[in-house]
Formats: sequence, structure tokens, C-alpha cells
Amino acid sequence: MARPIQKRLLIHSGVLVTGGTNDIWQNTSGTTEVNLENIRFDNTDKIVKSPSNVERKLTAIMFFDVKNSKPKGQVFEKNQIIKFQTEFLPLAERRIETIEEVYDGKKLHHYEIGVV
Repeated sequence: MARPIQKRLLIHSGVLVTGGTNDIWQNTSGTTEVNLENIRFDNTDKIVKSPSNVERKLTAIMFFDVKNSKPKGQVFEKNQIIKFQTEFLPLAERRIETIEEVYDGKKLHHYEIGVV
């Protein structure tokens, strides 16, 4: 059984924007914001392909540890927005493109969230 990602490595925080609907002018309303704590963003140059064969370049990977990151039990969905600020991405607002669940044996260990 692997240890959780150490809190000393989870140096970032952010805001997950959930819900909301777009009107015909693409204005979003009805959103809620969830504060994310003890997470980590690392820059990346990874290119991913969608099921429709469209290539996207990820700008960062967010690590969310199931034990040390908050809020506990947070669920992520593709196309949600994450607002964050790091040393390499000043005040960024990015969209979730990929969600990878990383397991330690049979238990979920952490999420690796790719953002564009």
C-alpha cells in the first residue's frame, strides 16, 4: 500500500467551478465554486486525443490526493473549470480535459487531472 502524496508537496490551491448553464450568447449562470486545497499543479507538454481524434495540448496536470487534498470526496468532470495560480501559470482559468484515476492496488490513491 502506497503512502498518500505528502502535504509538503501539495503546495497549491484553486477553485473548481461546477454546474452552470450557457445561454445562446455563451454567458454562464448558476455556477458554484468549490475551494480546492492541498493540490499540486505541474506544467506539461502532453498531447491527448479525444474520441473524435481531435488533438489537444495539456498545459498542466493537477494532482488531487484522496487523503490529503480537500474537500474529501470531490468529484471531477470533463469540461469543468479550475481557477488557480502557480509559479509557472499566473492566475489561470483552465478547462478539465482528462481525468485519470490512479489506484494503489484496489484503492483509489489520487487523481491526475489534465487541463487545457
